[in-house]
Amino acid sequence: MGPVAQTRRQGKLVKIHRTKALPEHELTLQPGQVMRVTEQSLVVNCGEGSLELLELQPESRARMPVRDYLRGYPVQPGDSFSF
Repeated sequence: MGPVAQTRRQGKLVKIHRTKALPEHELTLQPGQVMRVTEQSLVVNCGEGSLELLELQPESRARMPVRDYLRGYPVQPGDSFSF
């Protein structure tokens, strides 16, 4: 297992295991706000560019693909992760 980033969503710890950096950026959103939700990933706005989240691990749970995370933890564009 490699390095893992951590964030919080709704006060709960979420570990980020797999991501992909993207060049797109939304000036109207703050860093950590969700730009887009797809069936397979979440795209989160960053200070420069964005980050596509592909595999997450909710607090006290096993790591999982974003599609499984979204079944138990719904996310909408504009929701925030606190990086």
